[in-house]
Amino acid sequence: SKNRIQAANSHSHTKVPHLTLSNPDLFVNSDFVYQEQEYVGGGGGDGGEVNILNEIAPAVLGGVAYAEIEAEAERVNELRNENETLMNENDNLLIEIESLKDSLKKETARAIGLEKEVGVKEIEIQKLSAELKVLESSVVAQALVIAPVAPKKITPKSMLGKILNKGKKEKNEFKDLSFTELNKKIAEQSVDLNHKRDTNRSLKIENDDLSETLADSTRKLALAELQVMMYENTKNKVKDVKIKVKIRSHQKTFKEEEPTGLLTARTASANYEDMRKGTILEKFGNLNPVPLEELKAGRKGYLLEKLAKKLEFKKKYCILEDSFLLCFESENFVRYEPSSVVDLSNSKIAQCGRQGDYEHCFMILCGDIFSVFATPTESEKTVWIKDLQYAKFITHENLVNLAYFNTRAVEAISKPSEQEKILGLVRDSDYFSLGETDFIESTPQTGGIEGILISDGFYIASSLRVKREWKKFYCMVKNSFLLVFDFSAFSESLSEPIGVIHLGGKVEIISQNNEQDDDEKFYFSVVCLTEPQESITFYTNDSDNREIWIETLRNATKISGKSVMLATLHQEMIAVKAMINPKIECDLLGYQLDPCCCQPYDQKGRPIFRHPNGRVLNKDLQEISMDQEKLSKDRVKLDYYHRPLPPNAVQMYAINPVEPIGVGVDGVHYAYPSGRELKTSDPHYDFNGKPIPLQTVEAADQLIQKLKTEIVVRSATLIKEKYNLYDAFGRKISRLRDGTCVNLDGDRLPATAAVFDSSGYRIQLPSMPAKPQKAQLIIFSPNKNGDSIQTCEATIEYGITTLYDIEVAIKKYLKSDTSIKVAKLVFLDRGRPIPDYEVQSKFAAAYLPAIVMNCYDIQGKKVFVSEKRFALDVDHSVVDKEIEKEKENEFMKQIALLQRKKK
Repeated sequence: SKNRIQAANSHSHTKVPHLTLSNPDLFVNSDFVYQEQEYVGGGGGDGGEVNILNEIAPAVLGGVAYAEIEAEAERVNELRNENETLMNENDNLLIEIESLKDSLKKETARAIGLEKEVGVKEIEIQKLSAELKVLESSVVAQALVIAPVAPKKITPKSMLGKILNKGKKEKNEFKDLSFTELNKKIAEQSVDLNHKRDTNRSLKIENDDLSETLADSTRKLALAELQVMMYENTKNKVKDVKIKVKIRSHQKTFKEEEPTGLLTARTASANYEDMRKGTILEKFGNLNPVPLEELKAGRKGYLLEKLAKKLEFKKKYCILEDSFLLCFESENFVRYEPSSVVDLSNSKIAQCGRQGDYEHCFMILCGDIFSVFATPTESEKTVWIKDLQYAKFITHENLVNLAYFNTRAVEAISKPSEQEKILGLVRDSDYFSLGETDFIESTPQTGGIEGILISDGFYIASSLRVKREWKKFYCMVKNSFLLVFDFSAFSESLSEPIGVIHLGGKVEIISQNNEQDDDEKFYFSVVCLTEPQESITFYTNDSDNREIWIETLRNATKISGKSVMLATLHQEMIAVKAMINPKIECDLLGYQLDPCCCQPYDQKGRPIFRHPNGRVLNKDLQEISMDQEKLSKDRVKLDYYHRPLPPNAVQMYAINPVEPIGVGVDGVHYAYPSGRELKTSDPHYDFNGKPIPLQTVEAADQLIQKLKTEIVVRSATLIKEKYNLYDAFGRKISRLRDGTCVNLDGDRLPATAAVFDSSGYRIQLPSMPAKPQKAQLIIFSPNKNGDSIQTCEATIEYGITTLYDIEVAIKKYLKSDTSIKVAKLVFLDRGRPIPDYEVQSKFAAAYLPAIVMNCYDIQGKKVFVSEKRFALDVDHSVVDKEIEKEKENEFMKQIALLQRKKK
């Protein structure tokens, strides 16, 4: 071995230092050499660090190419550069945070100064008011003194009296002069007072704007701190990274990757660990089958909590149940009275750096609630973060999605016996009813309900039932929890209910209890069957409202960690048996790909994007031509519609005019935008007008079966899109307000074009009325007393006006004609919050004659609208322009994020 090293050094063009081998016998066999060593990344020449290239010589490696070692060295340099980049970004973020803090201090000082100035102005106004009252009393007194006296007849005897009264008359003239000056002074004081009142009013408005700006800055600061902590965590990971160099032989194996889509590889085995990534089953790895007794979630134990704007940590006993984290003051807690709750369904959870004396910390950002938690050890922190991430899946929306998928995607299983077996398991589960069509069409996907109920509070079975006052509470059913808030303080403390009940446990909903129903009160109770058996009784003034509450509460009892895990297991079984992928693939910008489609690239491997208006753009946002060749990530040729071409197939076009042709789900060939239908035997051409052989045309039909399967799977997944129309390729069609249809390419389709439903069946396009009918939608909102009052009367058009149109119009009116600051509107359908995506797509006519609206400010606090009614006439053109602008901004934002990620 030593002779080989010397020979290599003497004949090599590159100078390689000699090595001293501690074990020369290790390199006796030159045909296969394997050794694994660890080298700490770092530059050479710093003393103590080892340079890999100077440590290993090609002769020692038994024939391994020198380029492999150079590649490992380049990898070390890349990691070092990446580490420096992250550190620079972290420094820039810290500078930005310091700037934000300085701005926040300045704005806070300015707000405090304005508050003091307003206080001074109010004191001056009070003084002026007092002076005005004194002046008014003085004027009244002087008016009494100089009141006119009836004239007397002058006689010779009264001459002496007239002379004597001469002095008095001069005195009265002086008083008249004083009275005029006083009136003038009063008028000047009134003008000055009105001016100061206007100034005070403008100062208050400016102070409100500053408060809103301050709240927004605080939120941005919290998000910046979260980003910095995430960067610090990444930096710490990269800082101590070690490079493992595996020395292998020259032989390399290449594996061709198939285009990703809804279909998985046609193999009997499945990689459960990869399939479960990003789901609640990730905790089980590749364990299959998962024992049913292991389908449990949650965690409990002590954590140190620091709430937003607090300086100190407090020890809390925390219980993680489904999608809520309940915090109690001690382990000896009253189960229904937590000190605070955190809704994890829409939260962000991340690790963070050291906080004061505590090293192992993580944070939860839930809306405007920003909390930091600390654990004694790093392992405890890791376990808590994982369980909190899994808890985010236990929601009404996810369980409904799973139930909907499992009851429909089972059709993709080819063997009838296996199909019936799995369908039987789904039907026997508690969640099955949540996937039925009637439930989905009548219930918002996010579920839940909220509103005002009247109750006498919580009771425990072991305690005596004391007679209490019945009063109003604001109640919410969210996922698997019932939250009860004090109505008077509801708008200020959404994270601090006076009581909660976990509906996902053993709970009974009783529609009648000891109280006797009468014409105005309809009672129902929620009873927990586990110790200490807490219960609460409500009543409402409407029997229909009571039935809706009872139905929603009973549906919420089906939402639990076990139900979500079981539904996910059933989904996995269907995916394995049908050999499909239940996850919808997305392009580089995060938009969902259509059936059989993949992210396109040009010949140089640069990505191609689709603009919201349908244009296809390159990386420089320039429109590409129709005949430009497109490839997948794995260099597979694509057709015009971004679908991999089957073997022996090519891009096809129709002529007069030239239009791209694609194979539809029904086996017919379609040319868009005209919507022409062609048979396989009809002439097909390339872009230059040259006819394509029939055998090549028939090769494109190999895509039909895969397209059908992916459309079936997509129809079982995208419940949010169930109201949309689709073209022959399974792509969404948007219907404009005038009734015309526009495909994904931005082309208007003729009335004769084929239209399909979400399952791939051809349907007749519903006709639009010649003249839209108008109606009046009444909008109610609660006042400070909890009574629903009529706020607005909106003029809507059937089949045209959406709830989003009304939301935009109301915000515009409140901003221009009132001083109310409204950041968010939530519409309630019989007490059930309507999700944002349904607000944008659902027609307002579906909620006639009336709907309820709640208003919230930028901090998430409830805002009560003035009792003054107003009327609205919705301008659809303004809303359409805003929607187009939002789509354009979102597209540019995603492009910028993608470019930044590449850098």
